[in-house]
Amino acid sequence: MKKLITSTLIAACLVCCAAVCGAATDGQPLPMKIPVDSPPGGEIPVDPGLVVPPDSQLPVVTNIGPSFETSYPFGTTINLSASFSDNGGAHTAVWTIGGVSFAGTVDEGTGTVSGSWTPSMPGYYIVTLTITDQSGNTTTITTAIIVFDRGDGFMNGKGKLDVPAGSFPGSPGIVDQFNYNFDTRYRKNDLRPTGTVQFKLNSGGWQFDGMSTDWFVVSFAKGLIRGTGTINGAGSYRFLISGLDGDDIGGGTPDKLRLQIKDTAGAVIFDNQMGDPDTANATRPVVGSSTIEVRLPNGGLGHLSAFQPRVESAAHGLVAGFELAQNFPNPFRASTQVRFTLPERSHVNLTVLDVAGRQIATVANGAWDAGSHAVSWSGRTDGGMAASRGVYFVRLAAGLASGEQRFVSVRKMIVLD
Repeated sequence: MKKLITSTLIAACLVCCAAVCGAATDGQPLPMKIPVDSPPGGEIPVDPGLVVPPDSQLPVVTNIGPSFETSYPFGTTINLSASFSDNGGAHTAVWTIGGVSFAGTVDEGTGTVSGSWTPSMPGYYIVTLTITDQSGNTTTITTAIIVFDRGDGFMNGKGKLDVPAGSFPGSPGIVDQFNYNFDTRYRKNDLRPTGTVQFKLNSGGWQFDGMSTDWFVVSFAKGLIRGTGTINGAGSYRFLISGLDGDDIGGGTPDKLRLQIKDTAGAVIFDNQMGDPDTANATRPVVGSSTIEVRLPNGGLGHLSAFQPRVESAAHGLVAGFELAQNFPNPFRASTQVRFTLPERSHVNLTVLDVAGRQIATVANGAWDAGSHAVSWSGRTDGGMAASRGVYFVRLAAGLASGEQRFVSVRKMIVLD
């Protein structure tokens, strides 16, 4: 009787184990993973090594190209690149330049991202790369590209500029004036501009002389110059000159000038707009009859008041029939109408820029049929804010759907209160 009871209990246990654990096809019981928080009773907890935590590791970008403030002549197709590392998985990448975004090509095997971009106009461009892994972790890195035009444009100035307190971090109490004199331009076929740069304190004892210029770019009424020079004939320092030509803006706007000087480690030696980003507009008016002149490139077209439509890319020759008419009314308050003509179906990008060349509003963007068209601008930015009183530019870029530029034209317009 005792043997019968024992056999029955053993059989019951085997049936129970088979029901709970299951059995493999070879008759062996299948392993079972018991959650760590199972009720007590002798269960074996899951091996912590089998628990996979959420992926919180950000992709690490080790470099980005082109390097910061590399300059290119207008018309160049620029190759973009970056290297990154991560803990595996798939990645996506997006390049953003001048407010326009496009996908980057990711090579998971080599840990690289690539892309290419052809600028539609000269300027100072911030390039941003965003890499995202399959868990949504994102890393962003930036660089800057200079696109210059080797025409007859130039930027020069001569006169006096106030030095406000705080401009010299090493001697913040200095309040003085500079005598300044500079002239920078590109000669035909040159990849680097030439010219002279000199800033000298009225009180004496401090003088900056430019020795070489890396690049120079004009964005409508604004000019930027970057180069290297000496202080009192010694050392090596990086300088940035930003100028604003008031004559190009009109309305009695004064010429303005900014000078920034840094040492090779990046420490600021002088800046009369301390704390402003390098791309900021000049805000310090020159003194009295002192001058700043910013001339547009491309054959010496002169000041913006005389600026007329032009073809930026002559790869296919002048396409008869492209036209951007002057907006009407001009000047205007509430709204203005912009008319343009296309000889063929084209991709159109019609935008409004401020005097620094920054896009503030998109009026039209997409494919348009051949013919004459009219669109209105309400005087509001893409952010919904009313544009302040001043000079603006409406820019038409027409081309192929692939992005190849065929025609670019700019017109000056004035917004009233």
